[in-house]
Amino acid sequence: MMERKIIQVKNSGIHEISHDDFHQQKPDKSSVYLYDIMIGKREEAMEELSLFGLDERILQYILEPSEHLRFEHIGTATYGELGHFSPESDDPLKYIGVIILGNILIFIYDEEEDLLKDFTDSLPDFSDRNESSLNVPYLLYILISEVLASHGGLILSYREEIEDFAKEFRNQDDIDPDEFLRSKSTLSDYIRAIEKLHFTLSFPPVKNIVKQESAYRMYFQELLITTDFLKESLRQAGQRLNALHDHYHLLLQDKSNKRLNFLTIIQAIFVPITLITGLYGMNFVFMPELELKYGYFMVLGLMVLIVAGFLRYFYKHGWFD
Repeated sequence: MMERKIIQVKNSGIHEISHDDFHQQKPDKSSVYLYDIMIGKREEAMEELSLFGLDERILQYILEPSEHLRFEHIGTATYGELGHFSPESDDPLKYIGVIILGNILIFIYDEEEDLLKDFTDSLPDFSDRNESSLNVPYLLYILISEVLASHGGLILSYREEIEDFAKEFRNQDDIDPDEFLRSKSTLSDYIRAIEKLHFTLSFPPVKNIVKQESAYRMYFQELLITTDFLKESLRQAGQRLNALHDHYHLLLQDKSNKRLNFLTIIQAIFVPITLITGLYGMNFVFMPELELKYGYFMVLGLMVLIVAGFLRYFYKHGWFD
């Protein structure tokens, strides 16, 4: 099921208008319009987008979004994509189609995302600004800021999860080895999404959105700085995760060494006892000790002394630490 929202931004305020009003009336050139389309299936957007007379290449890109990160002019419109991370989806890396058509900004994304629910709350009061300050680049700047804020929150939660995971090392038996694999996979998805946004915001890819002399160039550079910060945060998260993984392997190695140490002690104790047992298990006719009245108890006592001596030696030299 497709949902649409059309927002008109002008000096007098921000208004949501109906689909019919937008297409029946000539868009106000003093306003900027956000055409927000949430779709269950991308084929559903084709009929809606055909009303704008877009180039067929754009429609094809909408159907198969992937790697169109460099904004480019196609016909009368500018098209590009924003990569973002969707933790609740089977495919965690999603693409948001962005179409700039004059003073209209069209945003197309999957229905389950609902990325723009807080968009109107993020817009400032335009009543004290002139009409020239109302333009598509500024709306796009706000939208990308929302995406980055969403990513920032997810990354912060992810880093908290890593720290909670670190606390589990107090009880090694509670550690799930597969947790490392899942966490590293999540980290890789985050990095891919942030790198794609970083590429989109880097110049020259974004030059088709913001002109060289535009005042909004600085705004997009701020977004680029934000993506750099998020990339650095992910790098630190990766280092922390790798350190925990290395520590986990050391714990496993230490546990294995303790087991081998215990087996070595057992073997060292039983070697001389086994030797004595083997000697007196030989079938020679003449074995003088066999005729001793208390020979059996003497041999048992000797074995006990050997065990006690070895235990004392191992304890004194810290083998049980």
